Amino acid sequence: MHKRVGIGKIIFYILSFGICIFAVVYFSEIKETTSLYKEITPIWLVVAMLAQFGTYFVTALIYKRLLKFPAFNVRVKTSVLIRSSIVSLSINQTIPSAGLSGNVFILQVLKKVGLTIESSVTLILLELISFYTAIIMLIGVLIVIAIGYIKTPTSVLIILGTGILIYTVFLSVVIFAGRKGFISMIVRRLLASRLFTKQLEKASLEQLDFSSLTETPWSMFSNHKLRSFWLILLQWCVIGCDVFTVWALFFGLGLPTSPLTVALGFLMTRIVTLLPISPGALIVYEGGMTFFYTMLSIPAHLALVTTILYRGLSFWLPIPIGLLLYKKSELSALRMERNRK
Repeated sequence: MHKRVGIGKIIFYILSFGICIFAVVYFSEIKETTSLYKEITPIWLVVAMLAQFGTYFVTALIYKRLLKFPAFNVRVKTSVLIRSSIVSLSINQTIPSAGLSGNVFILQVLKKVGLTIESSVTLILLELISFYTAIIMLIGVLIVIAIGYIKTPTSVLIILGTGILIYTVFLSVVIFAGRKGFISMIVRRLLASRLFTKQLEKASLEQLDFSSLTETPWSMFSNHKLRSFWLILLQWCVIGCDVFTVWALFFGLGLPTSPLTVALGFLMTRIVTLLPISPGALIVYEGGMTFFYTMLSIPAHLALVTTILYRGLSFWLPIPIGLLLYKKSELSALRMERNRK
């Protein structure tokens, strides 16, 4: 009788293999990133690193807020959620799946803290609704500011407007996916695969029933206005931490840059790298960010150096850290299982 390989080991091996491939294919870029860190003022490099850590901390706060919704009402330590956000990002960076691979890990974490699969999927959809709503509002505000206060190229406004349209489509899809019958169909098909069977070995797939939920993700978001307001505010803070990271890197390289300029370049890069063309949108992200900051009148060499430094902090660094944290969580779960036996 063959012993079934759990989803944890599968993801760990895929993640490890992905990192090995990255190390070989992108070795020159990693080496270049390391050497460029010597060009930035040390204090501003520390500030940038703290700002980047802020993205994980605020992401943890988002999930903490989500878990306080009446439909969930679960308490989880912030430290656990921080580790989970780092691991989730690392998996998403390595396995291009539009965020699905990282969300599978979040499903595992939520299951361990006592949420049912139905509630976990609903929570993840609610998080996506808050994110898409927040970024649509933020882009809209930036367009108004760009038109009213600075001379902005028409191409920038076109890209930002396109971003609003794309994120609106994403939001509409998630709202539609939040319908109880549609969730049931999709989740049953996903969980029916052998990849997900391990985490549901004590539950019956036939028992999954989203019709028992009192609210859909969209109704939760629209009915609990104060909670939703805080979610939007925290989503803005995550983006703000990323923007502040880039701003600190520019400042550390001796180029004080307008926060508005940094925000415009960052959001345009996010828009053009929405499709999972490669893990972490490699090459596309670097080329896009460098191009957009150059378009916004930043010297090309400083735009390139800042982009590479930012990617080092936001992309390359979290991958090995996330891998270690993931392995640690797997070992802890294994010890707990052995203790129960």
